[in-house]
Amino acid sequence: MKDTVFEKAESVFEENSMEDLLYTFGNDYPGAMTLHNYPNFLRNLDLPASSPHGKGKVDMATIDILRDREKGIPRYNAFRRLFHMTPINKFEDLTTNPIHAEELRHIYNNDVEKIDFLIGSLAESPLPEGFGFSDTFCRIFILMARRRIEADRFLPTTIL
Repeated sequence: MKDTVFEKAESVFEENSMEDLLYTFGNDYPGAMTLHNYPNFLRNLDLPASSPHGKGKVDMATIDILRDREKGIPRYNAFRRLFHMTPINKFEDLTTNPIHAEELRHIYNNDVEKIDFLIGSLAESPLPEGFGFSDTFCRIFILMARRRIEADRFLPTTIL
């Protein structure tokens, strides 16, 4: 991936056919959306000098969390309450992985109400059968997919 970002991105289209690119995107396994599965190249991303933020390294995982906080995304339990889902009472309610539960307990100072939405959703386990993302993400996906379909004026209603 490091060889295909920023100013090098166009070379991917020059060196590969659209058919091959679409085939790759359609068949590559993207990986589950879980804790400790954030791509390493995005956690140590080299920004080019032409970047609006200037040359340097950034951690996109940290930026994702900070953006959620800045935009006022509710914390994990608050979001679950807004979605009429049962909030968790302890870290073991969130994940079946005892190591993850202990890491989260330490990071969030033993307060489940402080868990960031993104982190809580990535920590959820077990995942719904056949899905690469959590129950909370699944519910959002289904809700938003339905709204996008219903809002698409070019999609014939006979299909629905």
